[in-house]
Amino acid sequence: ERMFEPFFSTKAPGQGSGMGLAMVHGIVHEYGGHILIDSRPGGGASLRVLLPVVTELPAAGTDAQGAVHSTDRLLEGRVLLVDDEPAVSEFMQDLLENWGLSVSVFNNSVEACQHFGEDPDAFELAVLDQTMPRMTGMDVSQHLLKLRPGLPVIIYTGYAEDLAEASVKQAGIRALVKKPVDTARLHDLVEELLDSATHRD
Repeated sequence: ERMFEPFFSTKAPGQGSGMGLAMVHGIVHEYGGHILIDSRPGGGASLRVLLPVVTELPAAGTDAQGAVHSTDRLLEGRVLLVDDEPAVSEFMQDLLENWGLSVSVFNNSVEACQHFGEDPDAFELAVLDQTMPRMTGMDVSQHLLKLRPGLPVIIYTGYAEDLAEASVKQAGIRALVKKPVDTARLHDLVEELLDSATHRD
């Protein structure tokens, strides 16, 4: 029942991040698909991935995702990405860079804050994991916003019930995204925030 839940793992500490199936779930659903599971104690598990039938090839110059959501226009901007899980930050970095963004990744929240403090105008957007040691995403966001009021900040988390949408918005954070990340929604959100930041400038 919890197999697609981010960070849930039956493996010993250090042997798995608990993000593998959560990421698979996000990718399959991004393409309009579904996963069926047949699992029995002592009998193993069978997973079937169902994907929509492609009736025609995408037009030249479009990618496979074009049939599901519009990501044709490359985005422009510099993103500060902070997540203490290297596997997750690597996935997020690849995703954002595929959209055309320049991404600076930090697995240490304190180091991220120090780097941001050296040049607060170097980024147009911050994408932060909430659950991190020493400083949570909320803590990092408050540090960044003191140095750069109005900076668009997105927090993503697998434990959204710990954060109230109202308190997040009140803290100046633009959006709260739940894991596993809906990449189509995230793309639209990032595009909207970057556009609004550009118009303000």
